[in-house]
Amino acid sequence: MTSLAAIKLGGSVITSKTEYRSFRSETTASIVKALSEKFDSFALVIGGGSFGHFKSKEFGLPGKASKRTMEGAGIVHRDMSELAGLVHDSLMKRGLNAYSFSPGELMRDGIPDYAEPLRYLEAGMIPLLYGDVFASGGEFMIYSGDSIMLDLCKTGRFDKAIFFSDVDGIFDRDPKRFKDAKLMKRLSGKIDFSTSSGDVTGGMRLKHSSMLEIAKHVKEVYLINGNYPERIGDIGSEDFIGTVID
Repeated sequence: MTSLAAIKLGGSVITSKTEYRSFRSETTASIVKALSEKFDSFALVIGGGSFGHFKSKEFGLPGKASKRTMEGAGIVHRDMSELAGLVHDSLMKRGLNAYSFSPGELMRDGIPDYAEPLRYLEAGMIPLLYGDVFASGGEFMIYSGDSIMLDLCKTGRFDKAIFFSDVDGIFDRDPKRFKDAKLMKRLSGKIDFSTSSGDVTGGMRLKHSSMLEIAKHVKEVYLINGNYPERIGDIGSEDFIGTVID
């Protein structure tokens, strides 16, 4: 069996982040197809994109429990559950059996417990986890997809972590602003983004930091452009287009 992977579908690639609740069904289907051809088993995490970020910002989430944040939490949870359902449908169309989990179902006194998702993984299903809102200590918190990826990899059950985003990898400068930005194909340490002419878009500074932490718990961490999911087939070869973090 191929090594076990934890995979993150970024909200920037499976949704249109400029349009509320806009799902990129064809892109998602292409990624799922590539995953089904590459891996026998994997765990899947999805980011919020336009299903999570619009209303979280509008209703002040995360934040203390109030009439407004309660309303927002309900809307965001509904939207993220819908996004998970759309990804779930895409998996089923490829004959892949998944079981979804919201952060609220995993939390035990504010600490995530991954025993149940791992049981479904052992049973041959794909645990489908998604960033969402959850209540804790009189507040509504947000458990992001990147945080889920880190905690999943801390369980020691995965050999590699793969992030699908809307860029080719990590660049020395923002590739959407600078045409001469260079792709960094392999990284082994921290980057001082402040020395670059502008940080990489989409919170790449935070993503890179998260990926470095994940690299402590798995053998390989990859960032791939989800608009070209076939590139996953080149992992481990010189032809691979993306960033490898170790």
